[in-house]
Amino acid sequence: MADNIILETDKYNERYLQVKCTQTKNSSAENSSKVDWELSAIGDSQFYSTGPTELKIGGVTVYSSERIAWSVGKFPVAQGSVSDTVVINHNPDGS
Repeated sequence: MADNIILETDKYNERYLQVKCTQTKNSSAENSSKVDWELSAIGDSQFYSTGPTELKIGGVTVYSSERIAWSVGKFPVAQGSVSDTVVINHNPDGS
């Protein structure tokens, strides 16, 4: 069974960023875990500027963007999402 976690930023006029992570593979022999992630902009269709945005999973930067003005009208200031998979190395005991 996969392990899941959902984290959300503070809301601004009901808009926020949400990250969902799902551990899809745990390889004790290789001391690593495979994690699928999705970063989504949630809320109404109004655009708001965002500061620099960075998502790190297990110390690995998986998403990064500079400040984006509302007038650009693309993720993460607009609704939408980005997703990928990352392999996280760990100790044999999973730590």
